[in-house]
This record gives sequence, C-alpha cells and structure tokens, in this order.
Amino acid sequence: GAAPETNYGAGVSTGKTLIESGAIGKVLYADARFRWPGDENWHPNPAFLYQPGAGPLYDRGPYFLNALVDLLGGVSEVFAMTSIGFPTRTVTSKARYGEVFKVETPSHVQGLLRFQSGVQASLLLSFDMKCPYDSAIEIFGTEGSILIKEPIGFGYSVYLSKNCGDYEEVPFVNDLTGNIRGYSVADMASCIENGRKDHMAPGTRARHLLHIMEKMLESAEKGCVCKVDSPL
Repeated sequence: GAAPETNYGAGVSTGKTLIESGAIGKVLYADARFRWPGDENWHPNPAFLYQPGAGPLYDRGPYFLNALVDLLGGVSEVFAMTSIGFPTRTVTSKARYGEVFKVETPSHVQGLLRFQSGVQASLLLSFDMKCPYDSAIEIFGTEGSILIKEPIGFGYSVYLSKNCGDYEEVPFVNDLTGNIRGYSVADMASCIENGRKDHMAPGTRARHLLHIMEKMLESAEKGCVCKVDSPL
C-alpha cells in the first residue's frame, strides 16, 4: 500500500458519492488547482522542496492526482508545461531565516490529463503564485458541478451546483473529518487478518500516480503528449 490516503476523508468521499449517485449527470471535465507562494515562510528547512524529486508536482501532486484517479479512474495520457518563476528563494521561517537557496526543479506545473473514460482535466500546481492559498478540485458534469475544497485535508467543505445554480454546501457521507493519517495502514492490517483483497490504498495505484507525474515532466521536456500505460 501507499500514501496519500486523504481521499478517504469526508471531503473527497462525499464528492465520490455525489458522482456515483448521478448528482451531476455524466462527468465531462475536472479542474484541480494548488496555488501558493511557497513553503519557505513556514518550513524549518525548505530547500529540499525545491530540488529534483520534490517541487509542487511531487510534493502536493500526489494528493490531487490520487483524488482525481479515485473519482474518475485511470489516466491514459498527459500534456504539461513547467517553469521556475523565481530562480532563488529566501527562507523567512525562524530556524533558517535569511538563508538563500537555488531552485533546481520546476516550481510551477500546468498540465492536461485525459482519463481512460474520456474525461479531461486541467491540473495546476504552483509554488510561484503571489496570492492567497487556494486548493480545490472541481468536477463538471452534464447536470451540475461539485467543488471539493482542500483535497490535501480531510474535513473541508464540499459544494454542489445543480444546472448552473449557486454552490450549496452538502453534508458529509462519513465522519472522517480529523487527521486520519494511518487510516489505510489499519485497513491493510484488516486485509491481512481477514484475507481481504480490497486494500483501500494499493501500491498499484501509487505506481500509476508516479507514472503520471513522470510523464508530465517528460511531456514538458519534450513538448508532446505522453501516454501513461501503467494499470491501476
């Protein structure tokens, strides 16, 4: 099994239930975004977040991609562009205040995903946005749309719009609103003890998510659409 497991919290679970119940009709499109000026204002040692293997794609991306794959199924191909908006960063958190380090991996990633179902999604992950914190996934269907606030967390609000009406908050389908990190480990133990084969956070999905992110960087480097051929 593998993290992240935030999609089993109340927020994403509620969005999934709405989709499966037909609340917005046939799903057509999705939009996922993480907009943030960076982590050097709070993290005690933030430089590693701007090195290869990290950045917003590998640090925040797994949360969003895990939720999208859970909601919409596997991804078949991607197209992406990346950039480094600020070549150096200055730490403003207390432990290393004033230290300057070089950014060595994309700090801004924009991509398009095509799912095996035909659904298309846009994905924006950025440490370069000088704006208030913004983290959300929106799902658009033939009869409405769903807004899931902060998929990195567990108990943030979910809103439903029917036929272009105003978004209205909907009740959660479960009570997993607190910090449930470790929840899927308990589920793995249950699988082992009871002979179950339906572990909620399988390693095959983690491999699929990793391939999506690898292919996004490859797409940005080569300037082409890249196929994702790993199974869920």
